[in-house]
Amino acid sequence: MHDVPEGWRQVKLKDCGTWWSGGTPATEEPRFWGGDIPWISAASLKDFRITDSDRRVTRAGSMAGTKVVEPGTVLFIVRGMSLKKEFRVGVAQRPVAFGQDCKALLPHTSIDGTFLGLALKARERNILAMVDEAGHGTGRLPTDLMERLEIAIPADLAEQRRIVETLDALDKEAASANRELAKWREVEAGFVASIFNVDFRSSWQTPTVGALLEGNGSIQIGPFGSQLHSYEYTSEGIPVIMPQDIIDRSISPDKIARVSMRKCRELARHVLVSGDVVLGRRGDLSRCAVVHTENEGWLCGTGCLRIRLDFSRVLPEWFALAYTQDYCQRQIAALAVGSTMPNINSGIVKNLRVPVLPMEMQRKAISALNAHRHGVSAAELKISQLMHTKRGLADDLLSGRVRV
Repeated sequence: MHDVPEGWRQVKLKDCGTWWSGGTPATEEPRFWGGDIPWISAASLKDFRITDSDRRVTRAGSMAGTKVVEPGTVLFIVRGMSLKKEFRVGVAQRPVAFGQDCKALLPHTSIDGTFLGLALKARERNILAMVDEAGHGTGRLPTDLMERLEIAIPADLAEQRRIVETLDALDKEAASANRELAKWREVEAGFVASIFNVDFRSSWQTPTVGALLEGNGSIQIGPFGSQLHSYEYTSEGIPVIMPQDIIDRSISPDKIARVSMRKCRELARHVLVSGDVVLGRRGDLSRCAVVHTENEGWLCGTGCLRIRLDFSRVLPEWFALAYTQDYCQRQIAALAVGSTMPNINSGIVKNLRVPVLPMEMQRKAISALNAHRHGVSAAELKISQLMHTKRGLADDLLSGRVRV
């Protein structure tokens, strides 16, 4: 770790407070369960501020093999599959009991519990490096190693609390943005449901996809594994759209695979143009997205299928929307082949019937939907920016590089 800033001290975790182990009351004893005391387990410790759990114990249960801790106590998981990828830690907001897969630490009066919890979360990478295997894929965090972990703590309790308040303000802003996002998603879902409501079905036509391809349309399955091998993927180059890159009718570039320009030329028939529709053809068969200008020149990858529609009859955005709705998805479920992993082919897709409104109604519907999507995207961006700001600020505040 870096040098401890002036007015801070380096403290071993074992010296930060009183440690407790938890336990589980006898599950076969009904008078121990169904009470009003939350019982925290490795599965239920998900929120940093611990207020409740899916299981509760009674007063009798709290005295039968478990431990009840007071508000301000820090709880963290020391055994569980989640330790393979994340370190879960939280601070009790009310009296809670906890199981043997957790440890509890009640800080000394000179240490704020929330500050200590945040400081531990900031050391997640170091803590996960301590995790070993307890068998069957279960991670184990050795208590002796955790006890030796050193935490930098301001000697001034007021400074600890100012740091907590600063980060809390960002959390509250993020919570507000999440509520806004939920509102936009609810409005969007309601709007989509209204479009496909039975009241509108008198305006529908239901041509097959094959009929919508007549004229200038076409359909092309992505390259097979023999045409595109895993070792041919590169860190730079032309993006290749896989099913996992299709999220919520959009193409996500975050974890997309790439190939060289030379390989792209070999797979020229799979190059995408603006207005193409890409479907996932195995696994989750509801994946569908429109190729936009920024995706032009990318490749339709293995596990996907490309549709090039006759734009005079259907907008690609309308097709993608209709494809993900119940009317089409029920057909897909009935037509898909494969017992272990459902999949579709070009023949199945061509026989799929798609609800199509008159072109002007399609345009109006997509225009309105885009307005809702803009609200969703703006809220998602705000949340992402807030979380990015918090991560950077938390690192600075909890290390003492920035003082408040």
